[in-house]
Amino acid sequence: MLHHAARVEIQWDGRIASKTDAHVLVEIHRLYAVPHFVHLDMDCGFGKEDGIEGFFMAFASRFKSHAQKIDAALDKLLTDPPELAEGRGSVQLTRAMRYGVLNGGKRFRPFLLTQAAGLFGVGFEGAVNAACAVECMHCYSLVHDDLPAMDDDDLRRGMATVHRKFDEATAILVGDSLQALAFEIMAGPDTHEDASVRASLVLGLARASGHLGMAGGQ
Repeated sequence: MLHHAARVEIQWDGRIASKTDAHVLVEIHRLYAVPHFVHLDMDCGFGKEDGIEGFFMAFASRFKSHAQKIDAALDKLLTDPPELAEGRGSVQLTRAMRYGVLNGGKRFRPFLLTQAAGLFGVGFEGAVNAACAVECMHCYSLVHDDLPAMDDDDLRRGMATVHRKFDEATAILVGDSLQALAFEIMAGPDTHEDASVRASLVLGLARASGHLGMAGGQ
């Protein structure tokens, strides 16, 4: 994090923002906990002559583009599996899972993950599966959070919640299935060629989402 505005220079693709803009960006860090790597890892065409408005415009453009890529990856992962044609699984459950995920989310968590990975030389393609796994876990938490036994919400992202669109039993199964899918994606060979790395990722996701993490917080 950046703390001393008077000494700060923000570097973006080799270009330096003005000290005034740097001061504003420090305040953004302080007030909104914007991670510092968003200023370091994006070639958005932002230069010191563009000012803070240019920064936000460039960031918004990159953020939107990234969300579209994540949506495409999630759509592919949630395509009807061939097992449905063989009589395995549930068509309604698969459709409800898609509804609970592909409903206009900001994809902020995948953005944080892929940008953090970029700091260590891991490109988008190398991090996209892990990002999708985290987003599936997040969407599972939202579906269950909306249930009558929890927050009892009728709307999510301006649309009917899963238990309102389908039914409560289906919503419970959607959450269960998305949680399982998150671990399936994270443990799969497409996520990383090294099984020990995949095991570490699965362990990290489990710890972050269980009774000492997300569920405990709820």
